[in-house]
Amino acid sequence: MHQGLAVAFIGYATFGIFLVIVASCLVLYWAPAAAGGGVTLVMAYLNGNDIPDLLRFSTLATKILGTICTISSGLPIGQEGPMVHIGAAIASALTWMHGEFPGRTEKHTSDSRHCCSKLYPKALPFDFHNDKDRREFITAGTAAGLAAAFGSPIGGVLYSLEEASSFWSRKVMWRSLVSTTVATVILSWLHAREFSFALPGSLSFHGIQPVFHIQDLPLLFVTSTGAGILGAFVNISHGWLTHIRPPSSNTLARHMEV
Repeated sequence: MHQGLAVAFIGYATFGIFLVIVASCLVLYWAPAAAGGGVTLVMAYLNGNDIPDLLRFSTLATKILGTICTISSGLPIGQEGPMVHIGAAIASALTWMHGEFPGRTEKHTSDSRHCCSKLYPKALPFDFHNDKDRREFITAGTAAGLAAAFGSPIGGVLYSLEEASSFWSRKVMWRSLVSTTVATVILSWLHAREFSFALPGSLSFHGIQPVFHIQDLPLLFVTSTGAGILGAFVNISHGWLTHIRPPSSNTLARHMEV
């Protein structure tokens, strides 16, 4: 029995290490801009900072594959930050579209015998490849990514309004709300084949029923205090480790660190 557990653990660890190596190779050798969660970089971009290669297709593909590999490997890493980056990158890719919305042609417009020509709108050209539309698309994509992560369409809009964007308007708000609503509904259908707002997002705890008793309040207070202290220690230790981490140019050392 112990031998079987050892073999299973070795297989599980080997599979996890393989997935982590795949994700790290994609980032180190193909798309270095996909490193990290990406939330702060998207916020910096929406606030007027130029982040090279942040929203390129290679960065998008690496972020998607890398997130799948790291989560599947068992690392304590969530998909909430990458989902924001993925939503922004997909929205940025859509701004390359250009063409015409379907409608009546010039022939029908000049034909006075065409009595129903006024019922059809005239074909309108569209070109989203400009700074204004690009910023609005990325704002809506950021909101949709967060909404898909937490299953909260209004929360995604509020995050984009309060944290991510410096340029906001009523038009951007409604478009972001439509994007977050569609993202939440599609995610719920993928989870349970049901269009609903009651289902959780990609971050969920299935089968857990929340139960609270008043006698649990002191333990909750102690746990929250300890978690806050531990989080502060992690941030301080991260600052210390930054000085001794190998540079990004040393790929072999970065692989050993992973």
